[in-house]
Amino acid sequence: MNEQLSLYSAHFQLTGRCNLACRFCGQRKGMLASSGSDELCTADWIRCADELKCAAKRSGHRPEIMLWGGEPLIYPEFDLLTKTLAGQVFSLGIVTNGTLLEQHADVVCECLDRIFVSIDGGRVDHDAMRGTGVYDRAAAGLSAIRKRRGKLVLLCTVSDLNVDRMAELPDSLLELNPDEIVFQPLIYLSKREIADYRNFSKEVFQCDYPELSAWQREEDLDFQHRLSTGLKKLAGKDYPVPVRFTPHCHPLEKDTARCQLPLHHVHIRHDGAVGFCTDYFGFSAGNVREASLAAIFGSSRANLFRQAQAAGRLSICRHCPWCRQQFGSEIPADIPYHFDFKSIINNQTENQKCRCLIG
Repeated sequence: MNEQLSLYSAHFQLTGRCNLACRFCGQRKGMLASSGSDELCTADWIRCADELKCAAKRSGHRPEIMLWGGEPLIYPEFDLLTKTLAGQVFSLGIVTNGTLLEQHADVVCECLDRIFVSIDGGRVDHDAMRGTGVYDRAAAGLSAIRKRRGKLVLLCTVSDLNVDRMAELPDSLLELNPDEIVFQPLIYLSKREIADYRNFSKEVFQCDYPELSAWQREEDLDFQHRLSTGLKKLAGKDYPVPVRFTPHCHPLEKDTARCQLPLHHVHIRHDGAVGFCTDYFGFSAGNVREASLAAIFGSSRANLFRQAQAAGRLSICRHCPWCRQQFGSEIPADIPYHFDFKSIINNQTENQKCRCLIG
């Protein structure tokens, strides 16, 4: 690899367990099974954090850790681990469904710089997607962290259930006092894309990923039209906080513009396996139970993944909105954090025209 590698960012996927069963979630469909017995202990996570801190110091960056799941607040020693990390130099954040925030409110308010909570609209919309009573539990948790010092970002998944009300959703979310609202479409891949990735993975990475079928969904012209309509309505309204939309693919992305995360970031699974992707777990460059984080990050297997990604061989990358949500303080110039609504609308319209012609 000719590009400069500098490790300073990590997702700590503390657990694969979750207290919800959201209807669209790939983890619910078997992508990330965990009994709890295979989870790294707190000492393991602290060791990984120490190694990340050393790597970041060499690169001149502030180290960044995002606590993830499953539902990270389920992790038995969440409070202890978070307090330990917060007492050091890390920029620290969490992605959570919010339903357990009340039990951890003091730690969340005092220790976290960024708090990402999944809320898909008001009570009716959110409960339809995530289960009866979930909205009220999450709202109670958000009320408990009103005195937070960190930035609160609400992540709103756009699906068939709420796409027709996109422009109204921010109004219903404002009562939760967010600092920002981010819309993102469902993660999905076509049957062909899944087959392409699995074949490539078996041939090049010598591993399979049958669980990827949990994300299968074919292109839906009706949904794309509804999404385009919703985006037009969003573009015509003003809100008191930033409201953004992070699409899968976009025409402003050139072939040379790609996700930069493999150059400075790792995703450490609950069982110690190390990869680069948040939602796709089939590939592992190594395990922190067997090797140091630095050794795994700079390994030939890690570089094999980077080369495949740089060559555009990974179909999963075409459906990932996460690379536009760089959780750290520095966002690569060639990966915009979000795109303007006008460009997105034009893209949606052109996609519909092309699909109709092809059909």
